[in-house]
Amino acid sequence: MLQRIRRVLPFFARYVFIGGIVFIIDINVFRAMLNVRWPLQALHSAFAVRQMATAISLLIAYVTHFNVNKYVTFRSFDRPASRQFATYLLVATTCWLITSLIIEVAVRLGYAPLTGKCVAVLVNIPIGFIGHKKLTFGNGLRSFLIRERRAA
Repeated sequence: MLQRIRRVLPFFARYVFIGGIVFIIDINVFRAMLNVRWPLQALHSAFAVRQMATAISLLIAYVTHFNVNKYVTFRSFDRPASRQFATYLLVATTCWLITSLIIEVAVRLGYAPLTGKCVAVLVNIPIGFIGHKKLTFGNGLRSFLIRERRAA
């Protein structure tokens, strides 16, 4: 067990460090979209503005996160980048749904959207790390499902 932790720790440390940089990008784009509201003014709804700001900031963050993790954290070149990115989008979409839910719950409880966004990031760190390590930059979703089916 201790050996496994030692083996995973450098990946996790790089993942968190890169995640911190991506977090800064994500939060600043999110804040800018909420403050400027352009081109989101046409949505005429605070809910729609929050959701669109979340989607735009996450899209920019995801593209950055995928590329840096592919080449720096996991150094994964075994599978085609297109397949890895498709799997990445599955994991990222799961995290995005969690993020959207947490932001809306935070707002309904009286907190600022940015507070909800920060809580969502903390919730998504372990989910994203495991998903990307095992699926995106591991053997892929198909191999993971086959392996799980054999184990059952």
